[in-house]
Amino acid sequence: MQLYIDIPDFPLRRAVKCLIYYEDYTADHAFEQLLPDGSTQLVIELDGNPRVLCGKNDTQTSRTFRDIWITGIQHQTVTYAGEEKASTLTIQFEPGGLFQFLGIPATEFQDNMIPADLLSVSELSSLREKLMDIQDPQTLLNRTKSLLTQKLDFNNREAELVHHLRRQLDLGNQTLKEIGNSTGFSNKHLIHQFKKLAGTTPKQYQKISRFNQALNLLNQKDTLSYCQVAYGSGYYDQAHLINNFQQLSGYTPSQYQKAIKSYPHVIASGLKR
Repeated sequence: MQLYIDIPDFPLRRAVKCLIYYEDYTADHAFEQLLPDGSTQLVIELDGNPRVLCGKNDTQTSRTFRDIWITGIQHQTVTYAGEEKASTLTIQFEPGGLFQFLGIPATEFQDNMIPADLLSVSELSSLREKLMDIQDPQTLLNRTKSLLTQKLDFNNREAELVHHLRRQLDLGNQTLKEIGNSTGFSNKHLIHQFKKLAGTTPKQYQKISRFNQALNLLNQKDTLSYCQVAYGSGYYDQAHLINNFQQLSGYTPSQYQKAIKSYPHVIASGLKR
């Protein structure tokens, strides 16, 4: 397998967290669990093979995705059938970035995955076609960034407000009320705009953000105690870390560290092939 991660330059970086491309990937296990990473994503399969999303319980049927689809911000782990000889390009958007690209509220995709052909957006239907014949990975990534830059609305005032709010939430120096006072907007307006463009509330965004900080610390080579991970991720204490971690991933930090992982957000599941 070959893996490429591209973090774009400004101004695209304001809307796009990163582009991830991998080719010729085959999972070692029958299933893979994807943990919440706090982003909405545009996923493009480039190998012609379907992806199968498993139902969350015995009463839900699996779903098959082809070509191109949008994954909204997730608040729980989702399970896929393990891929075989897969080539995939994933565009991870910052909060508000997908809205700048499509003009569709991110709440439409929250905890869901929507095939592009259901959205009637011409840019999506042609995007995969423009990328399919590109063989060189770096050329593929550069072409994708160029197409995104041409389409993104960098002057969207709603997105600018959400970018500012997200930055302040990441810094953790101000309460939502204090941010509202500095911008002249009420808490209700800030929450509404953030949820519309990011797909979740500011409170839930912070919860997922802390979880991802904990993931990074748990995957460091240097062994840290769970108290150190908790305080380093913005949790009140170890119990707060464990409770939040289980809610979002279905694992305790200890179980997560023992799990077989392709990378921090992907956990192998089921029998080995």
